[in-house]
Amino acid sequence: MKTMKIFSQMKNINILFILGISIIIFTFSSCGSSEEKKTEQKPDLKVKIETVSVEDHARTFSYSGKIEARYHSVLSTRIMGNVTKVYVSPGQKVQKGQVLLKINDKDILSKKAQIKSTQIAAEAAFANAEKDYKRYKSLFEKKSASQKELDDISTQYKMAKAQLEATKEMEKELNETLKYATIRAPYAGVISKKYINKGDFASPGMPLLAIEQTKELNVVARIPESEISCIEVGDIVDVQVNAVNKMNVKGEVIEVNLSAQHTGSQYEVKIKLNPEVEQKTLLRSGMYANVILVKGGQPSIYVPEKAIVYKGQLCGIYTVSQSKTALLRWVRLGKKRGDQVEIISGLADGEKFIKSYTGKIWDGASIQIVK
Repeated sequence: MKTMKIFSQMKNINILFILGISIIIFTFSSCGSSEEKKTEQKPDLKVKIETVSVEDHARTFSYSGKIEARYHSVLSTRIMGNVTKVYVSPGQKVQKGQVLLKINDKDILSKKAQIKSTQIAAEAAFANAEKDYKRYKSLFEKKSASQKELDDISTQYKMAKAQLEATKEMEKELNETLKYATIRAPYAGVISKKYINKGDFASPGMPLLAIEQTKELNVVARIPESEISCIEVGDIVDVQVNAVNKMNVKGEVIEVNLSAQHTGSQYEVKIKLNPEVEQKTLLRSGMYANVILVKGGQPSIYVPEKAIVYKGQLCGIYTVSQSKTALLRWVRLGKKRGDQVEIISGLADGEKFIKSYTGKIWDGASIQIVK
């Protein structure tokens, strides 16, 4: 009896022990589940979101260019001879018609003297032939001279007249050639380059001096083939000149060359500058410029540039998944516009993206959306 009583007490103790252990395990399990639940419910970071919107945005194009004089010329000659005098140097301002350079013209003057003497003889011969022609014509009318005599004297008269005209034309041609011995400024401007010095030998077509008119300036820019269809004559552009504190000058497209055969697959465009009065004195030929064209509108997506994530060569943006977590989406960027950047691909209209956040963000992080 006593043994059975002891066994019964031990059995009750075991039951109580097992029951206690179970309660402890359940309690810890409940606490753990509660902690996990709390952890799962607590977001990793707070974010602000924005909805993607496709809107019509004016396209902004930017091209590098160079300022040059609207009128510039390379002066040459049509004669051969030694340069006897150069009156100007690069950078010097000149007036229209001003003598710039002289070439030895002694040979031309010698030929002119010969032609002059030939012309005097031709004038005398023509005067005699004219008298004979008039006399024989009068005799023929009185039937005192034959038709053959009149024809012969008429032929001599015509030949003398032709000879005289030929000498006059030779003199005109020589006078015209003589002009090329004295090189004059075709317009008021600045000497931009000197190719020859005193004593050098000049020949026909050889460059001697370069001159440009600095009052009116152009910008020459080159446009890639993918954008040449976006620009046309008459377009108004902004021209930024970095050399003059990024001065902004208005310009107008005056010429679009649709051939890129000699410009390396880029198309040359000329822009007429229309500077203000105070800007004219600061601009110089040869300065580099940045041409900015704002043209038309096309459906596009723009997002704040600070929302873009850069990883090596890749660009991405964090979007919001259905489970309210950050989802990294790779995108392709386009042109910048102020503090915004164009998204060419990777985002669609109506999608939500994370504009800003506090803390550290990663792909899959739980988020709390705040205003």
